[in-house]
Amino acid sequence: MPEVQKLVSNEPEGTWSREDLAQLKADYTAHKAEVDGGTRHSNGAAAKDAAHLGDRIFEELVLCQKRTNCRGFAVIVGSHVNDTIAPSIVGTLESLKYFQEVQKIEPLVFAMNYNNWACLNLQRPETMPKDATERRSEVVVMIEKDLRLKTGNPLVKMNYRHYERVIQGDLGLELVGWPDNVKLQAPSVMGTGGAGAIVTLWQRLKSGDCRFEKIPAARQAEIRAKYSGKRRKGKGKEQEEAEEAETEPEPEQERKRKRKKPEGDTMEELDDEESEGEAAQKAKKAKEAKRAKKGEKGAAAGPVKKKKKVIAVVPKKKAFNKRRAANISPEYVDDSNPDSKQSSGDDGSSGSGGSDGEEDTDSPSIENPMGNTFFEMKAKQRRDQAAAAVAKAKMTASIKADRASGKIKPVAGPSKPKPKSLKEIQDDDEESYAGSE
Repeated sequence: MPEVQKLVSNEPEGTWSREDLAQLKADYTAHKAEVDGGTRHSNGAAAKDAAHLGDRIFEELVLCQKRTNCRGFAVIVGSHVNDTIAPSIVGTLESLKYFQEVQKIEPLVFAMNYNNWACLNLQRPETMPKDATERRSEVVVMIEKDLRLKTGNPLVKMNYRHYERVIQGDLGLELVGWPDNVKLQAPSVMGTGGAGAIVTLWQRLKSGDCRFEKIPAARQAEIRAKYSGKRRKGKGKEQEEAEEAETEPEPEQERKRKRKKPEGDTMEELDDEESEGEAAQKAKKAKEAKRAKKGEKGAAAGPVKKKKKVIAVVPKKKAFNKRRAANISPEYVDDSNPDSKQSSGDDGSSGSGGSDGEEDTDSPSIENPMGNTFFEMKAKQRRDQAAAAVAKAKMTASIKADRASGKIKPVAGPSKPKPKSLKEIQDDDEESYAGSE
């Protein structure tokens, strides 16, 4: 502004033309733009400018909240360790409570943490990853990302082997900026010495020198005609791939895979030589021949003997001894005459074995002198329990009958004192007060 005033004072007003006035306005506008957006001469001036900017942002946020009922906040910090800009945070009414209630941190502390992060991270230039695997993967991602952006198809992939036919002929794109000393192939198959090529590719893709561009329509039609003409002459897709494989050396990984494969026809060769129907018929004939061969071997060996099935017979458990359940007292055998048996009945019959002379397994013997004592105890216990239950039932019935007839009167428990009424309480208070006087 002082320079403009100096120019005005040196020249009289009457000698100015329209061109001079337009030039003066242009100079003033340029000077104002330089002052408003130019670099400050000191850190103090930059700090004052940032503080003034925070005040204006706060005013705009408050006015916008009144107009649109929106909420927001802004963080203003420096980006260099030598800056004197104080970290500040401004926002609409009650917007800064978000940090205290949700983030559990003060707003000013958040601004200071953001200032530290900005000073430490924003000054570092973008560098290439140190790991070779990350470099290769980033190059692959950047190439496919640019290809999908230019085609508008999020599923398209880069084809390095048939680059001319698929990328140039079908899609009409060309990858420009590829290094001249690097063969056009997938970064994942670049062998020894490919680290330098990966570095060059990464740098060119980052700077935008290596990118996809549209090729002229005439060139695209020429490439399509080139490959369609080959097919019309009898050169199919398989023959084209064989020709391309002859001109281009195979990658190292492909050669290793082919070494590991055993000799003989693979599934791909079978699919090329014969159709699916012929393959199914051959497989069916092979199965029939195998079955016939097995039948001839069986006829030469003679008739096959069938194996007999062996069924295991499990003996049934002996029935529960009724004599033991009937609680028959044991009768011991005479020690002087082991063969003799005492009669178990009153009719003089010899035991329970019958007239056929069979041994009575239920009667006690020398090996089991206790006889049926255990079963007698169990039976007696059951009889005692039944008698106790009957006696208890009779006693309960007699008590109920006596209560019903009035012979037994219920015993009254301790009576609860009847609560006093309000009048009785007042009378007691008056008596106690009169007694105290």
